[in-house]
Amino acid sequence: ALEQMLARIGDGDVARGVEEAERRLAAAEEARALRADLEASYPDLARLEAEIADAEAAREPWTFDPDALDGARARVRELAAREADLRAERARLDEARRRLEAEVRLDDLDGELEALGLERERLAWTRDRAWLLARIVREVDRRFREAHQPDVVRRAAAHLARLTAGRYEALLADEDERGAIRFNARTADGEAVPVESLSTGTREQVYWALRVALLDHLDRAGASLPLMVDEVFVNWDAERRARGLELLRDVSARRQVFVFTCHADWATELEREGARRIDLPRLPASAGGGAPDPAPGEGADSGGAA
Repeated sequence: ALEQMLARIGDGDVARGVEEAERRLAAAEEARALRADLEASYPDLARLEAEIADAEAAREPWTFDPDALDGARARVRELAAREADLRAERARLDEARRRLEAEVRLDDLDGELEALGLERERLAWTRDRAWLLARIVREVDRRFREAHQPDVVRRAAAHLARLTAGRYEALLADEDERGAIRFNARTADGEAVPVESLSTGTREQVYWALRVALLDHLDRAGASLPLMVDEVFVNWDAERRARGLELLRDVSARRQVFVFTCHADWATELEREGARRIDLPRLPASAGGGAPDPAPGEGADSGGAA
């Protein structure tokens, strides 16, 4: 039976089996010696083996990289030095606190708090007074500008109220810190809205009102000048265009008006209002940069009404 076992260990060769058996017996003896050393060095070896088994079951590492261990030791030394510095800083702060407690009395603190409270009340009164004065100045300035604004702005405000059907009843002019003129349109409920924040159609109503007002203002110095406009109502809806056309009709009673448009329907509408329509000649393709002749009512020079 022994020969059979040795032959099995030696892959059929009894002599090789004997050598392998001797090697294994020596390894087992060395393992027993190492186990004895471990048990002597680590009395809680059984607990450590259980923790290693649990770590391997959870697929967690339990071996240590020597470089990582050196880094951890250096970090421990750094933290120990930091702890010593913090302890020294704490002792210094405790000493400073004890000195302050000995120097500052509660009565002194109460007095300082009371003085700060009075100063706060004074500053609040000053702030409220400045706010009130600023409101008064702004209101006086608004009333002054409304009462003494230039003739052009007054006339434009009247035209704007008409063009917007009373939605904006006044136009206020002001200068910013750089001296540029800024306009605000005042609503019926008194709100002043910057013109640049209005819609495109409403802004063009403001510009149209200013343009007509400027012409009326210049007429005071001499004869009425003719007015030439090009697509002045192109961004206006039907309701706005009707009110703009009404103002244009009034203007044409005082001066000659030329209206240029490439929209045939707009030219027809002007014709119905009594305008004389003049269709301008189309430029040939060679003179217009190679573009084909536009269809009737669609070209840049297709329609004109005066």
